[in-house]
Amino acid sequence: MNNRLKILLLIVIIIILSSSLCREIGAHPHIWIDTEVRFFFTPQKLTRIEFTYIFDEMYSTTVFSQVDTNNNDQIDPQEMDGIKKEVLSHIEGDSCFIHLKVNQKEVSVGGAELFKAFIDQEERLVVVLNIPCQFDVSDIQQTVAVSAYDKEYYYEVMNPIKESISIEGSRQINHVLFFQEDRESAYYFEQFYPLYTVVKFKKL
Repeated sequence: MNNRLKILLLIVIIIILSSSLCREIGAHPHIWIDTEVRFFFTPQKLTRIEFTYIFDEMYSTTVFSQVDTNNNDQIDPQEMDGIKKEVLSHIEGDSCFIHLKVNQKEVSVGGAELFKAFIDQEERLVVVLNIPCQFDVSDIQQTVAVSAYDKEYYYEVMNPIKESISIEGSRQINHVLFFQEDRESAYYFEQFYPLYTVVKFKKL
């Protein structure tokens, strides 16, 4: 192989590596979402998980200008279809970025339902999603873990803080609540690890 061909091959390799490196380092999200999580229990079951998405101000302003068709500065029931079209249709599949594990095994969310949407006092769009479930409360300890993240990293879905997590019906069960990083599910060029909100529960 002559020197000219070697130099040309080296240039091609450098271009390929530089492109890959820039794509990984230069990537950044375009939309930011704060999250809240609520678990709803009866004495017999975990019946649903409520995930709240609070979008950044810029995105909220853009969406609200499109869905507030009657210009009354609030989201009315007839405008909920606009939220589904402008917001949920762009979020990954029916799960809306939500990942669910039961006893360490990933299970299908099966479709997150739009529960309500409104604009908060800081003029941010708040979308509340409902995940129906039927997990038994028994003498055997059960573990349910939820996390929300965008594998493409177009959305920065922030992990909930401890104060934004609550359990309804907790007086009727024995439970432990904590965070756990999933080191086996790295995403976006293996740069990030999802953080799960975990609840372990059983009968009192």
